[in-house]
Amino acid sequence: MKNRGPELLGKTLRRATVIPEGFLSSVKIKQTSQPVPNGTEPVVTTAPGGVLQSDVELSNTNEDVLVQLALDADEAFPTLTDISNDDEWGLAITIDKTIVDPAAAIPAITAGSVGEVERTALDRWASLQLMSKISLDALPATRTIYGARSYDLPNILEEVGVLWEVNGSAGANAEGVIHVSDFDAGGEGENTSWSVTCSTSAGVTVVGAPYAKIRRGKNGLYKSKLVRTLEVLTADVIGDTSVLTGNAIWDAVFGEVIVTSTGGQQQFNSGFSGRGNWAAQSVGGFQQRLTVGAARYDFGPVIYTETPSLVTITPTTGLTATAFATGGSKPGGGSYPSTWAAVTASVTPTLKLPVSTTPPPASGTWLLIEWDSRPWRFGRIWVTEKLYVQIP
Repeated sequence: MKNRGPELLGKTLRRATVIPEGFLSSVKIKQTSQPVPNGTEPVVTTAPGGVLQSDVELSNTNEDVLVQLALDADEAFPTLTDISNDDEWGLAITIDKTIVDPAAAIPAITAGSVGEVERTALDRWASLQLMSKISLDALPATRTIYGARSYDLPNILEEVGVLWEVNGSAGANAEGVIHVSDFDAGGEGENTSWSVTCSTSAGVTVVGAPYAKIRRGKNGLYKSKLVRTLEVLTADVIGDTSVLTGNAIWDAVFGEVIVTSTGGQQQFNSGFSGRGNWAAQSVGGFQQRLTVGAARYDFGPVIYTETPSLVTITPTTGLTATAFATGGSKPGGGSYPSTWAAVTASVTPTLKLPVSTTPPPASGTWLLIEWDSRPWRFGRIWVTEKLYVQIP
């Protein structure tokens, strides 16, 4: 008897494929046992699914024993089928289970179905293959679920304008005076002193107050509906990117009204004074142009259908003030002094409002406020959800 050594005595060298019980109970298995020369290793290459287990039992004789478990003649592992019902949609998912060669090509999903193939290695000789699929004819119809949803409606711009306040005044004065001297009392001789004067003044100021008439959006609980669709999408881009979610669907803009106004003030005087027939003229006065003020009014966010025009309640009177005066007579006749004052005010309103592309919602229409699409199964079936609220 040949001594194999204490380290191998009573040991077993094994190569076994771990096959799930469901497959083993479905096939006929045969066992073979035969002596082999000492040093024989377990079978390491065999037809996939053929030899299930190969053991070499060591002994202290010149021969070891090779024990093999294999499928019976003309036997092959069957396809086991499970039916799994999806809890969310109630769909029947068919799962085919088979034992295959790991190197075999991945099979295609049956026409008219959508699914996926998964493989899990049992060992280097065999793999467990799961083919899950759903018939396209079994996809459910679109579902609509009604409810209530809180939502903020947008502010709508109805009018933009400017209110004006005008202040104006004008005045004139004229007089002629004869001064009798002490040494020529009671007459108008050559020593009599005299004066003739006139003066005018005018002023106008205009102030503009801008405003915006806005219909405030209402926050309330509105009738809603959730439309859910289970569909097969083949495009890489999922969803309509032109639809935004939530309040962002409103193209709300901010605007401003700028008002500048000018006015002015003038004052002039003129006169003659002298003694007897001798006279001297005097003139004077001032005038100024004023920038009365500038006003800026910001408003928004708002939406509107058409770009509104700037409503200006422009005053028809009061923007111009004038005054005219002529002095009284002087001894000996001659020219008379006169003055003229005239002031005109101006106003300039400017509306700056970006383009708003979102029209106000019409009453009774369903407004899409949220949109979502997410993968459901197999990378091709997606759940699309669209949430609407009904505008009151």
